[in-house]
Amino acid sequence: MNGTQILNALETICGIPKHRRDLTLAVSESILPHGYIKHVSDDTFPVFDGEDEWYTVKPPPPNSEWPQGVLTYLTPCYFPTCCSSRPCGSYSCPTQIGNIIPDPQGKLSLTIQTQNDDSINILRRARSHTNPQSPSVASHVTLTPSQHDIRAVATQYNPEQPLLWSQTVPPEILSTVDSTERKRQEAIFETIINEMAYINDLRLIDEIYVNPLRRSGIFNENRIDSVIATLFSNYKQILQQNEAMMEKFLLRQQEAYIVPFIGDLMIPWAKDLTCYSIYASNMLYAHHFFTNEAKFNPKFNQFLNEAAEHPKSRKLPIKHFIERPTGKLARYALLLKEILKRTPEDSMDATWLPQVVEMVKREMDQVDKVTGEVQLKLQLDSITSRLYFKKEDESPYLQLDSEHRKLIKQGPMTRHQGGSGSNSVVVFLFDNALVVAKEKNNTVVEYRGVGPAIPLYLLRLDEDNSIRISSSYTAKTIKHHVESASSITEQGKALNIYFYGKYYGSHHLVAMNPRMRQQWADSIYKTISESPIVSCDVIQPLDLTPPSRPTNKPLHTTTIYVDPSSGANMILTGSDDGLYAFDEEGNSRRVLWTSHKIQQVEVVSKYHLVLVLTGDKYLHAYSTDMLKFNVSGKKDTQATKIGENVSFFKVGTCGNRDLVVSSKFHDLKSFFKAMELVSGTKSGSLSKGISQGKVLWQSKHATGLRLAKKFYVGTQAYSITFLKSKMAIACGPGFEIVDLDALFLNHGIPDPQDPFFLTNVHFASRLEQATPLAIKRINPYEFLLCYKEFGLFVNNEGKCSRPKSPFIEWEGIPYQFCFVSNYLVAVDPNFLEVRNLQTGQLVQVILEPGIRCTHPGSGTHITMLVKPTIHQNMWSVQTIKMSNPLPDLAHF
Repeated sequence: MNGTQILNALETICGIPKHRRDLTLAVSESILPHGYIKHVSDDTFPVFDGEDEWYTVKPPPPNSEWPQGVLTYLTPCYFPTCCSSRPCGSYSCPTQIGNIIPDPQGKLSLTIQTQNDDSINILRRARSHTNPQSPSVASHVTLTPSQHDIRAVATQYNPEQPLLWSQTVPPEILSTVDSTERKRQEAIFETIINEMAYINDLRLIDEIYVNPLRRSGIFNENRIDSVIATLFSNYKQILQQNEAMMEKFLLRQQEAYIVPFIGDLMIPWAKDLTCYSIYASNMLYAHHFFTNEAKFNPKFNQFLNEAAEHPKSRKLPIKHFIERPTGKLARYALLLKEILKRTPEDSMDATWLPQVVEMVKREMDQVDKVTGEVQLKLQLDSITSRLYFKKEDESPYLQLDSEHRKLIKQGPMTRHQGGSGSNSVVVFLFDNALVVAKEKNNTVVEYRGVGPAIPLYLLRLDEDNSIRISSSYTAKTIKHHVESASSITEQGKALNIYFYGKYYGSHHLVAMNPRMRQQWADSIYKTISESPIVSCDVIQPLDLTPPSRPTNKPLHTTTIYVDPSSGANMILTGSDDGLYAFDEEGNSRRVLWTSHKIQQVEVVSKYHLVLVLTGDKYLHAYSTDMLKFNVSGKKDTQATKIGENVSFFKVGTCGNRDLVVSSKFHDLKSFFKAMELVSGTKSGSLSKGISQGKVLWQSKHATGLRLAKKFYVGTQAYSITFLKSKMAIACGPGFEIVDLDALFLNHGIPDPQDPFFLTNVHFASRLEQATPLAIKRINPYEFLLCYKEFGLFVNNEGKCSRPKSPFIEWEGIPYQFCFVSNYLVAVDPNFLEVRNLQTGQLVQVILEPGIRCTHPGSGTHITMLVKPTIHQNMWSVQTIKMSNPLPDLAHF
């Protein structure tokens, strides 16, 4: 049943007069706690008199009785001596109050009458047509039967003449009201009067602004509707809703001098307040529009001045009328709380009004939220239009037009420049970057970036001058930075900021006082910690540094192998003074070779082979027996030299063949020697497909190394990558694809004849000047080419596969690339840059100045070397299982 049907039924059952709907509502309220009537969506909602609200009505359980009780406002007075001829003296006596009737002169007197349906309730009061002096409005507002329309009443209200409820009530009635109830009625009356004033102001928008603006011709017909919508948004919707509630207020006032409750009238209104958040989302745009339009449009400025002088505007500017709805919404909670303070607990308003207040507060929270969002958007738009950098590529991180962008903090600081003095700057801290800019006061204030916009994941604060400067800094730069930082740190106001990547550098800032400096530091730390690229941990470093350092000399290479005798993981490290081995816990450290600098080492356990490249560019082959101690305590270090002038080597599988390929750079060419790893050498077995060549090394374990093929490329080579059946040599402007079985079929990628590069001269120029370092197949149809300067997606034919976004722009200047699971790790001298291998999307940055890659790994682990100023730490970097999917980082 809907609310109206339920109330009609109760009206019939209880014999309540049809014009006493307030009594029927009171009966429904007394039944609700017993659970026989429930709102379909919320059990706490009362019964509303309307066809849009639906309820369930259920009978009592079998063999149970209906709840019983006495509703005193439906019964005669129960005082023993009270009768119709002699009413008792109680203020709430239904016999007495029911017989208060105005005389022709408007004075109140007591007349003994028989109680009837029209005098059944203490709140019963004559309608306005029988009481010309109804106290529902001020004395200067005359109500007639035709003036139940709020439009007629509101136009007569004068907010400059304050009015109290007590001024509208006859003394005879006022004397029967105690002080608490009087204050409550005053609060209710103030709420209604304020509502009238609010509606008047909303109606004045049409009279003072909208209609005259349409007639003025200041804006042409194509623009006028947009201007009005920008200025006043959905004010008509708000006016319509509040007019409907105000009309109910006035009708309730006319029923009795003492208004019993108003919550039932406000709940339907409070359930649909979204019009206010819609209005609030446009309000700041309205301020922005009329402020700027008035500056550059003299006619519009004159119109606003004349509107403020309108007789009904009370000399209030347009700002007052624009802010009126949001200001009024905030007032509702205050007005209703004043009513609640004086409302008895058994009143229905004690249940209804808190619900109204809660709904208003929820909408106020939404209003505050959208207002803050719009304010931030306008602030960001203003900064965007006034902030510029010397180079376009100095601000790719900002993305100030992103809907997710936030301005965390902004303020002035002083930037020290060492010997060249200092200057004033403005610092902007966004949720993704920090910008230091100089302010230029021209016609419009502008900001010129001092250096690039700094992404937070590449930023580090130095509070004690302990930052390790990248090796990219010159000695002169380091000295300047340290001296500058030391000179201002003593003041307790310095904020030393270091940033890494392509545009590495530093800012030495000074706040106005230590407190402000701490506020800035706290804000920066907090914002960095909330950055998803900093907090993401798809790649996790594992510290493998032994308790006792194997050497104090610089480490150049490390690798992990399995000790065949114990099955334990062992770590080999090569340094300036030799080769060392120890287990992952740092025990059983062994010196294997102390005569040479070790540049590169690799263990091929399957073939019992250890490959060592020394600093003098000799490549040696050892048996894994060298990793053991023999019975006499001497180590078997018998080596076989298998190459000289070797720049680097690579071990891998190509075409089902296990190979060792070494590279030698000479006369601007790179010469390669492919050696096949074989087993069963003593019996003469060789892999098929490669002609038998010279045996370069063999072990007592029936394994060996045989020369397979020699070839060269006409430029310097940087790396070797083994594909399924071919090899890719990073050299020149791209990658040479080599087929050992058909060297004449070698070809390069990317394809220089690709129409994409032929038609995009800029891209072709970038490729010609780039340094290739690594290649990785990411799916059956695509390769990712990793250059020092950028990444590039190509298909199997070497043509650009993603023309809309062909490049990955690195954050730094990587010198090596590693592939861990489904992630690409670009190694910069100061940080690890982790990207999704399929999309190129940046997902994590591990900031560690001085980091170096000492082993590219096998695809699941990478051994890294951290190079602090005092000691060296070794990391094994691996992926971890994600319990949650990666965050959406598209807007970062």
